[in-house]
Amino acid sequence: MLWLCLRFPRLPLELFNSSADQPTTTAPAAVVDNQRLLVCNRAAIDAGIVPGITPATAHALCGEVTIIERAPQREAETLQRIAYSCYGFTPMINTHAPDWLLLEIGNSLKLFGGLKALLVKVKQHFADQSFSYRFGLGTTPKAAQLLTQLASTDKPRLIGAFEPFTGQLQQPALFAELLNGLPLTQLPCETRIQRQFRASGFTTLGDLLPLPHAALGRRFSKAFLTYLKQVTGELPDPQPSLSLPPEFDETLLLNDTISSAERLIFPMKRMLIALCGYLQGRQLHCQQITWHLRPIDARHEQIELVLSRPQNRFDHFLTLTRLRLENQRFAAPIDTLRLQVTRLHLALPQEEDLFGNRPDSPLGSQQATSDLIDRLTTRLGNAAVNTLALADSHIPEQAWQPTIGRSITAASTLPAPPRPLWLLPEPIATDIHPSTIQLLTGPERIEGNWWQQPICRDYYLARHRDGMRYWVYQNRLTQAWFIHGIFG
Repeated sequence: MLWLCLRFPRLPLELFNSSADQPTTTAPAAVVDNQRLLVCNRAAIDAGIVPGITPATAHALCGEVTIIERAPQREAETLQRIAYSCYGFTPMINTHAPDWLLLEIGNSLKLFGGLKALLVKVKQHFADQSFSYRFGLGTTPKAAQLLTQLASTDKPRLIGAFEPFTGQLQQPALFAELLNGLPLTQLPCETRIQRQFRASGFTTLGDLLPLPHAALGRRFSKAFLTYLKQVTGELPDPQPSLSLPPEFDETLLLNDTISSAERLIFPMKRMLIALCGYLQGRQLHCQQITWHLRPIDARHEQIELVLSRPQNRFDHFLTLTRLRLENQRFAAPIDTLRLQVTRLHLALPQEEDLFGNRPDSPLGSQQATSDLIDRLTTRLGNAAVNTLALADSHIPEQAWQPTIGRSITAASTLPAPPRPLWLLPEPIATDIHPSTIQLLTGPERIEGNWWQQPICRDYYLARHRDGMRYWVYQNRLTQAWFIHGIFG
């Protein structure tokens, strides 16, 4: 197994940028926890402000610095949304408070074209959401967590220690060298054990691993010895997979109120990415998305996006959301976003050829039609676009019905007799003469409506001497002939 550990050390600060369309804070800002600065942005560091100092010291160094109180609950919710978004990489995901994410990627490497290609996609994935992270790779979860502490110059060596396409460790000596060189101060140990490290002269992990296990257990506790064995893989370290809720209902509290529709796109984008990951993790598609926008001191506004067919495509969801926001006017600035999804359906597999291309098929044509209908109804309103749907009747003039909205009926895979492009509003009586009309195929017998006015017809495909093709039938009760449709 190959574990990828992602740590988001700047998450307390970055979650407060969720209300900006370009989430790069130029003014000095820092997050405080227990009267000590936890993390600072680049502008604050340039002003001499560093983590660990008090807010008073920070204000003395820079009077314009913004101090933000840490919000652990919001961090946990953001980390959960980040975890949802990673289901596109692997189904084995686990979160560790406050800012750790573990992904088992060994079984995903061939799908993404190797380790380097997967890491590039992970990098782009979080760049699109403006989250910064540090990553570590390891054969065990705890080793991957420790190796997030490596300097960026050592990360290429760490990647090179693994076989690119299977994730198997191919350079054990290099991997051991990187692991052994980690300072013991990076280990998640009690303060008492850290003092014992310093008193004993131990500085790196490599100083401890060669020592006898019995001696380590007596000196530093059995719990610490178990931890070391889980780092090296001598003991198993099972990681429970993240449990997905039965429904997606997420709320995002904005740090700054928003009165512009365009500025809402960035936080909505983050939530839609999480939604698509959630749907992929549960192998579901959705047919309705509901945005709840809560303004300050005003009734909340609701935006419903009803899709013509169930799907899970981030770009389509974002396009429809943008269209609805174009003409949206807010009664007051928005301070809270909520994304609720209903009408969940099992995902339908999409066929691909040997080279990963999707062949031309009715499904692809149906998706293009569905996307067009979604865009039109989103811009013009649900009642502005009518579609045709099949009706439960064999009689041609009763076999279809107009519908308001977006219902698209999938075409049957069973072979069907030819039908004319133009069905006449009322059948036209005619006479069949071999000199003018030639019957090509038929009869196709259609009967029904016996409880009202019985219909008994034999339909034929006929060709007129001028070349036109018609759909004609003979009424079996009266023996009269009628033209019912014209082929293109």
